Amino acid sequence: MSRRSRRFRNTAAIVLLAATAFVAAAAVTFYIRGGFRGEKPKGTVRISRPPVVTLTEQRRIIIYLPRRSKKGVCLAPQVRSTDSKGSKLDVALSALLTAGQGKGEAAGLIPEGAKLCGPVKVKGEVAIVDLSKEFLENFSGGTMQEALTLNAIVHTVVDNSDGKVKRVKILVEGEPVETLGGAFELTEPISADSTLLRPVGAN
Repeated sequence: MSRRSRRFRNTAAIVLLAATAFVAAAAVTFYIRGGFRGEKPKGTVRISRPPVVTLTEQRRIIIYLPRRSKKGVCLAPQVRSTDSKGSKLDVALSALLTAGQGKGEAAGLIPEGAKLCGPVKVKGEVAIVDLSKEFLENFSGGTMQEALTLNAIVHTVVDNSDGKVKRVKILVEGEPVETLGGAFELTEPISADSTLLRPVGAN
């Protein structure tokens, strides 16, 4: 075989290898850039993460609402769960004021429009409850209604105080009042009447 033929074959082999390497490199580059699948997304790729779920702390409160039966009417405790912020006494009393102005058996327990004027304060064994003027102005019940209204407030405050409160002093717009409906004196702190926890007139 002549030297020219060998050189030709060697040159052809080198050219073939170079061409193969070029095609392979081009194919790799084409694939990396997306090929027929489309261009590689531009910009920063952001990986979405699932939202963090924060559990809201539920608190147990007790409020006292009227319950009517064939034997009469009484105050009955109702246990509720709430995630409202604030002190337990404020949350419980606010829940009572709202429920007592609702419908059903509790209707009329709390005078329309009555609300807390400020946080419940505790001094010694006495809780000071400051209510808006509607509590006094919009009360229109008799002696039994007055007893239920006042005792619903006192029982609710006492039962949510963790044993700290024994009596409740009621103010209206920051000022002491003599009475709500004329039957009970409010110039001094009042205690809860446990007899109202069973139907009036029942043995």
